[in-house]
Amino acid sequence: MYHHRIGRMVFFCLAVFTHIRAQDISITDFRIPQSQYGSLIMDLSGNYWGTTRPIGIGSNDFSRTLRSSASVRYERASMDEDRMLHWSVISDAGGESSSNGGSWNTEYSIRRSEQAGLASQFSYDGYIVPDLLFLYGSASFDGDYQWSSSSVDTHGVFQLRWTYRMRTMDLTVSAGLGIGRMREGSPVFYIIRIIERLKELSVFKRDLTHEEILELVDLFARKMEYRSDHERFTKYFFGELMDILRAKDVLTGPALSPYEVLYALEGSSESVYPRWFGWKATVGAGASSFQGEESIQNAGRYFNRSDIRFITASLSGGLPLTNNLHCYAALTAQTPVASPLTRTGMIASGQLMYELTERIHTDVSVLIRDDLNVRYFSDDMTQISYSERSYASTQSIQWAFRYFIEDDISLSTVLSWRDEELTYFSSTSSWKRSNTTNAIDFGISYRFY
Repeated sequence: MYHHRIGRMVFFCLAVFTHIRAQDISITDFRIPQSQYGSLIMDLSGNYWGTTRPIGIGSNDFSRTLRSSASVRYERASMDEDRMLHWSVISDAGGESSSNGGSWNTEYSIRRSEQAGLASQFSYDGYIVPDLLFLYGSASFDGDYQWSSSSVDTHGVFQLRWTYRMRTMDLTVSAGLGIGRMREGSPVFYIIRIIERLKELSVFKRDLTHEEILELVDLFARKMEYRSDHERFTKYFFGELMDILRAKDVLTGPALSPYEVLYALEGSSESVYPRWFGWKATVGAGASSFQGEESIQNAGRYFNRSDIRFITASLSGGLPLTNNLHCYAALTAQTPVASPLTRTGMIASGQLMYELTERIHTDVSVLIRDDLNVRYFSDDMTQISYSERSYASTQSIQWAFRYFIEDDISLSTVLSWRDEELTYFSSTSSWKRSNTTNAIDFGISYRFY
């Protein structure tokens, strides 16, 4: 019985691999369609609860808490072969108030807290010479404010009140020039999955042409339009996909059964790694600034800040060896300018991945990273100021394997190695710390009946 199962698995894998190669469609055929979307969403929430506990004649203990929060999310994006623009803003605020006490309780306390945050990201790529020369720019901001107060009163015998405030602001901007072109071709991979599942159900009169497949790929690449316009977008997206297939007169019937629809949709429900292909190199400049402040009532204020200007360069490339076998590598270097930092930060990564429909997935990932940071600190109560520098170096290798046959077997294995080293310098001390981590994750599930 089991050797028949193994034979079917091997035959299926070879058949699917051969058929995908015969479709004459490649990850490199993908081109970015014209697409734009936007959304503005507001959320409000709150709750209140209170408890009262009788502790004697005419006496009660009580506890009351009120919480509220609000958030606003804005997103806007547009893209085509010549430019890509993305902007997002998230703002949130909330508060909490609680009180506890009672007639027989010797302690009465009130606690209040407030929080507000604002985060924004912007990125732009625009080609001056198609597929060759482009300008890029990016900016990110993250700000946070927290306030809390507490008071305790033991019926006039003892009173305690304190207030805490904290605020942080983090801003990074960069811009530069690049050459080359990279595209993310995972929509081709997803559409191949959907087509293969529909072929298994024998719903096609004929094979789709190269141009018809690319039309479906363009639709999938615009999937974020549906996600932005509809909270439950899948039915709208798949409805348009079926309209295209009906218009091409390739279906054996006017509509798919509910089972056929859900079976086809499973082909796009599982996440896959990005399929970057092509190459590009960039060079630019940027700056980052961080400011933080903490204060406690009657205990002074504590400041820390970091300002770094840098020159950055990057080189990246991806190559689909087949539709299932893909490799990708990237290198980014960042050199501080007019800074006490004396080293160049670097991030180097590489990945080789193989995925066969939804049955087999394996990938090898390598990461080499050097992070730099410098901070300045001051305390207005002690009048002490100092600076610190840190260098963090990381190297890691990971191998992951997954094998899955529905209603039969599921096997997953992850092996990883990670080495980290942190070097710290300040005006008062310096130290170095390193550690190495080895990990194995393994899981298997087999269905006997």
